Amino acid sequence: MRRLVWCLPWVLFGCFDNAPEVDSVTADGSGTGSASTGEPGSSGEVGGSTSADESGDTPTSIGSVVLRSARVPADSVASLSASFGGDVDDCGRGGAGIGPCTVAMCGADMLQRPDAGVISFDRNQMPQAPQLEPGMLGHYVPLQLTAPPFAPGDEIAIHAAGGEVPAFDVLVSAPPGVKFDQSAADVVLNAAAPLTLTWMPPPADGSGDSSVVVRMRAPTQVAVCLVNAALGEIEIPAEVLQALGPGASVQFEATTRRDAPVTVAPWEVAVVLAYQVEDTNGAAVFFPRMVE
Repeated sequence: MRRLVWCLPWVLFGCFDNAPEVDSVTADGSGTGSASTGEPGSSGEVGGSTSADESGDTPTSIGSVVLRSARVPADSVASLSASFGGDVDDCGRGGAGIGPCTVAMCGADMLQRPDAGVISFDRNQMPQAPQLEPGMLGHYVPLQLTAPPFAPGDEIAIHAAGGEVPAFDVLVSAPPGVKFDQSAADVVLNAAAPLTLTWMPPPADGSGDSSVVVRMRAPTQVAVCLVNAALGEIEIPAEVLQALGPGASVQFEATTRRDAPVTVAPWEVAVVLAYQVEDTNGAAVFFPRMVE
């Protein structure tokens, strides 16, 4: 299964944004999805860095579209975001792997990026009003949504009208919701000890595996930790918190996730649905924390 890159994106508007998440490590949690694609554009090369497959003659470029939802919008951030180019946002694709986590450096993203035109979505075959449009330098500013765009089990169709990145359509089943067995107050980031979070594994829904993703965004780094939701537990090594740095202020977030890779030659796009994890008290796991 492919590993897809993500920094909760789409952090085009700040270090502690609530932008998208398509960060690095991926999962054994990729879900199934079906996709149809438009024909490649005729304008020649698309921007962004490329890599070649084993044959050396099939370049690919990375892109991502992320739709995030939650049971209680006021407790978290429902949004639609996208980014295309060699790195999916202002965080590098590289990074050190530590256990189930990857830690990468971040910085300002001032690159000119290709775009895929207007991006929209349908919920259970019903078109939804919000649309995401590219702006300056081809960047998509994450679109904040006032209502949950999906609930667990919904069928979501993502549509891209096409630009330098060819048009595509993909159908993805929404990931399940889970609750941590811990309350928000139990989430202590101690650089001297690992952090273990547990939950009741969600029942199989016939739509493929899903993941639980914990993301910790500091001003200059991001740590992304991911496991299959069926495991019911994730342990974040102390080395990850040490890498973020004692005293660092981080935005701590947990979501379930299901993604569908889409190929629109020469592009590979990660279409991701993310649903906010709740703590044992029903509050969304999305809050600032200091590394002790």
